[in-house]
Amino acid sequence: MPRFFDTKNAVDLSGSKLRILSGFKASAFQSQVGCTLVVDSIFKFMSTNSCLSRMIELRDDYPQQSVHQWQQRCKMEFCEKSVIADWGNQRQYIVTDVVFDTNPIQETFDHQGKETSVAEYFLRTYNKRITQPKQPMFLVKVAEKEFHLPTEFCLIDGVPDSVRKGPGMRDALAQTRIDPVEKIRRIQDMVKTLMSQKAMQDWNIVVEQDPIQMQTSVLGAPQMISGRQIIKCDEQALRRQSIAKPTDLLNQEWIMVYENSDRVYSIADNIYRDLCKASGQLKLRVEEPYWIELSKESNRDELD
Repeated sequence: MPRFFDTKNAVDLSGSKLRILSGFKASAFQSQVGCTLVVDSIFKFMSTNSCLSRMIELRDDYPQQSVHQWQQRCKMEFCEKSVIADWGNQRQYIVTDVVFDTNPIQETFDHQGKETSVAEYFLRTYNKRITQPKQPMFLVKVAEKEFHLPTEFCLIDGVPDSVRKGPGMRDALAQTRIDPVEKIRRIQDMVKTLMSQKAMQDWNIVVEQDPIQMQTSVLGAPQMISGRQIIKCDEQALRRQSIAKPTDLLNQEWIMVYENSDRVYSIADNIYRDLCKASGQLKLRVEEPYWIELSKESNRDELD
């Protein structure tokens, strides 16, 4: 489903270190009334902290760790995750790897027939100057080609846990609450902008600005019957219910399977530790699993 965000009118919440982008998502399908375009207004949260700032936090939060341990933490934090470019159209990239053996000054590429460093390219093209020459870099792929991006110019995609759990998140969410009348107005304004595009006119595509109206009914809240008690299925009621037939995970009586790599093992270990933390609230016992390490070339037969 295509999504579009207005990067030019982003709202920065300085106290929360968040940036809010308003936008739309759309999909088209054939319905009884013809070709139908479904449009909805959406919002996207971005951290205003650079990825390099987060890497520095990961280094300073664990002063006793080795350089290798810090690098592994950085890889766990960013590899296979998305980051936002803090330049141009602020497009999204998926990080393939975090590279520590090069930097924006050393890393060069062929730009318009001239060998150009990454630092020089960003300065000339986007007027963005590297402030920490020896910073790590992100390896990303675009159309099967690999590129190195300065972590200083990449923003964390989404909301970090430290911000999500803070008081500023409530203010951020308040910015996204709009009533139905305002939602329709924004969508109609977007359709006007869409229809003014030359491509729409060239293809002779017309989108009606007035939305389709239909009759609907609102269903009552579902209920659960437990013995002679009727329980309404709201979120708070479900949270108060105990887990049906809970099972303790005792020492060596359950398994954790992971691929043979430091990064994957760290992820598996974090899952185990998070499960241990949650077990208290769930009134379960979670003890050490039986660990099974698989090689990358292995298959499921190893579990037999």
